[in-house]
Amino acid sequence: MPQSISKRMWIDGAALRGKRILITRPREQAHRLCALIRRSGGRPLRFPLIAIEPLPLTPAARREAHEQLAAAATVIFISRNAARWFCREFPQAATVLAAKSILAAGPGTRDSLRRRGIEQAQCAAPGIGSESIGSEGLLALPQLAADAARGRRVLIVKGEGGRELLQQTLRRRGADIACLELYRRRPPQTSGAQFTTIWRQARPDAMIFTSAGGIANLARLIPPDGLPGLSTTPALVFGERVAAAARSAGFRRVLSAPAVGDCALLRALYQLYENQNR
Repeated sequence: MPQSISKRMWIDGAALRGKRILITRPREQAHRLCALIRRSGGRPLRFPLIAIEPLPLTPAARREAHEQLAAAATVIFISRNAARWFCREFPQAATVLAAKSILAAGPGTRDSLRRRGIEQAQCAAPGIGSESIGSEGLLALPQLAADAARGRRVLIVKGEGGRELLQQTLRRRGADIACLELYRRRPPQTSGAQFTTIWRQARPDAMIFTSAGGIANLARLIPPDGLPGLSTTPALVFGERVAAAARSAGFRRVLSAPAVGDCALLRALYQLYENQNR
């Protein structure tokens, strides 16, 4: 927590008192952030803009996945969803991965793996700027530098599609790459009318976006200039890539959290309203 934010603000719930914060994360990933906002006196408003569904493995795909796991020296988990669905598909995940180097795209993914007994999971150091976020942070780790990656067998556990920066860069560095896709993202069953109702009944003071896909899904429902004040409401994001997507969609007040994770988002909210109150 930044030094400028007093401990008393955290303890007595003053930091976000009365602030309505729209959270667009998938529903199952929003619980902790909602709890933190409530603890700080705020009112979380859930409106998921991404839905996650598993991609169950066929028997043949499961056999191939086991072969890839056996061959891999390093396994990379690209998200908490990747960790969640991997451990569901492989109930003995901690044993299967015990002798391997395990890397996570962020602290939330690392912690999710450690809670499931995969204690050796590591990630890029949080709190050092957007370079520590996602694929860019992973590629900056010494374990994946060109000398270390050359000839190394790497399995990337991920969702369907998505960015290819990680696998393309590691292939250029000489790694032998395989991918295991365990889930897909899709637009949720929501409508522009539902969003408009939330906006008019409980006008948010800030919005949180953790993916470019969520921003794109909202723009399809309601363009930023489609509701009074939508484009000028503060939009909090992770990293420059999502910030650029928000600006391209028409949002004018875009703020990046200092690192990945729920606490980083909370700190960004604290700083936003502390600065406004000066």
